[in-house]
Amino acid sequence: TPPDATTVGTYTWNAPRPGTFVYHSGSHPGLQVHMGLYGAVKMDAAAGEAYTGISYENEIIVFYSEVDAALHDPAPAVAQPLNYKPSYFLVNGEPYTTGSANWLAGAAGENILIRFVNAGLKSHVPMLRGGYWSVIAEDGNAYTYPKQQYNVFLPAMKTMDVIWTPSTAGVY
Repeated sequence: TPPDATTVGTYTWNAPRPGTFVYHSGSHPGLQVHMGLYGAVKMDAAAGEAYTGISYENEIIVFYSEVDAALHDPAPAVAQPLNYKPSYFLVNGEPYTTGSANWLAGAAGENILIRFVNAGLKSHVPMLRGGYWSVIAEDGNAYTYPKQQYNVFLPAMKTMDVIWTPSTAGVY
């Protein structure tokens, strides 16, 4: 039952299928999403298996979002997507700063599942420099045949799952 102004609702996923999904506020998304009312849900087919027949040894979630401070200062304003000018671009909830630590994703030769999630309004194009990954799913829907790419297009409220197998150790 969706919540209204006087009650609190409970949301339940019945028999979820494997995949990566983004959820967000349903009562006032034009403003509340920008306030951080969103998240991700992941479901594997089995332990170490993202989708049927697609195994992995390690995984990392890369969650993009942004904040338009003008929408929240001094008081919440009516969201105007045409005037949307984010002041902060976040990855996994934090802005990038010089000296930010790299993420440990796995070792050479391991299948690494990377779950890309975009809860912002801006599109992002994550890119792997020096290699390719297999794009295996979009919005929790597995592809019949994985696509070999070095980037993925990630518009607003989109998820993409890729398998990457680094051939050598290093920072990518």
